[in-house]
Amino acid sequence: MPPSVAVGISVLATACLVWTQQAQSGQATTRADSTRTELVAGLRSTDPEVRRDSAMLLARAPVPGTASLLLPLLDDRVEIVRATAAGELGRLSDPVAVPALLKAAIGDRKPFVRRSAVSALAEIGDRSVSNTLAARLSKERESEVIAAILAALGELGDGTVVSAIVPRLRNKRPFIRREAVRALGALRARSAVRDIVARLEDESGDVRRHAAEALGRIGDRSAAPALARATHDADPYVADEALRALRIIDAVEVRP
Repeated sequence: MPPSVAVGISVLATACLVWTQQAQSGQATTRADSTRTELVAGLRSTDPEVRRDSAMLLARAPVPGTASLLLPLLDDRVEIVRATAAGELGRLSDPVAVPALLKAAIGDRKPFVRRSAVSALAEIGDRSVSNTLAARLSKERESEVIAAILAALGELGDGTVVSAIVPRLRNKRPFIRREAVRALGALRARSAVRDIVARLEDESGDVRRHAAEALGRIGDRSAAPALARATHDADPYVADEALRALRIIDAVEVRP
């Protein structure tokens, strides 16, 4: 990094620290306003590191309208700037960012940015994007983005996307199968119980463990026989999770 850039970033960081402390203590000072002005100007810097860091620093002590200031960075020519902007927009959780983040999640040319945008959408929690993300599962080719979409669908809580998740239980990559069972568990997807039960025989212990956990969360009695067998799994973590799931199901059964 050129010395001048490093100094510039250091100045921004120091200024933001002061500004953040002032903002958090309720002090409305000219210096704080001046610092914010400097950071906003930094979003338009010719140096990508300054643009990135300015976005990060502005999001640490946001005021109304901060998200709108970061939106143009989703179209930045530099990947790390776009990804950082997406992450900070998720942190801000302002619904104004949802359309631009959804566009980035399905259309950015870089997987890292798409993944960051998907995670940001999950943080904001707007269920209206669920069907669009679910439809993307059949088109997305990057495993890390598929996994992020599955995680987001579980967090968003829209049960109408279950049918789009189930086929991912048979993906060749264990971490995608794991995220699929986790999402189905989070969605309490009773229609997918048989498919999740099949994952109790998965070659990956991690997938088997999360399948047991998902079945416990769903609480469907039909999974009990398979869970009982899973309590004898060679992996003690799987066996423990299966036993815990059985106890949950039993509790559901006797609950008045």
